[in-house]
Amino acid sequence: MSISQELYKELILEHSQNPSHCPNKCGHLSNPTVVQEGVNRSCGDEVELEILIEGDKISSIRVESRGCSISLASGSMMADAVEGMSIREARHLIERFKAMIITGEALNLLEFEKLGEIREKLGELEVLEDLEAFRGVHKYPIRVKCATLVWSTLEQALNQSKIKETYRYEKT
Repeated sequence: MSISQELYKELILEHSQNPSHCPNKCGHLSNPTVVQEGVNRSCGDEVELEILIEGDKISSIRVESRGCSISLASGSMMADAVEGMSIREARHLIERFKAMIITGEALNLLEFEKLGEIREKLGELEVLEDLEAFRGVHKYPIRVKCATLVWSTLEQALNQSKIKETYRYEKT
């Protein structure tokens, strides 16, 4: 196993064992804009997202997950990445992450810089770089749904009519 593969494996284990943005650690959001549930029926993974949107930004997110290590880590790392992002950025990241998981193609971090809206937290781009840990999942088709469950659930949440009406999305 290469050094980068070993580091990615450790990163996924760290996030699955100590997920960020979980209600047990951070508490539930008192007045979320949207709550969305997702289930991977093929393996039993479950996720519930609580999202607070202020202006056009995902100002706060909670991820409550039950499932395998890949699903738990994906939820934790997704929350780290999208909290503070605009809805436009989050939609773009969802699209790119899912493409990476399906094809194994690297995330093009320059695309996010070109969006022109990247928050200061992503100045280092470390949060997005960490998502590359999931790049090898495409080799294991049975695990693709585990890695993308939370992302698909976020996409469903952002597609709810009350959000779509308020925050129109134009593809970039």
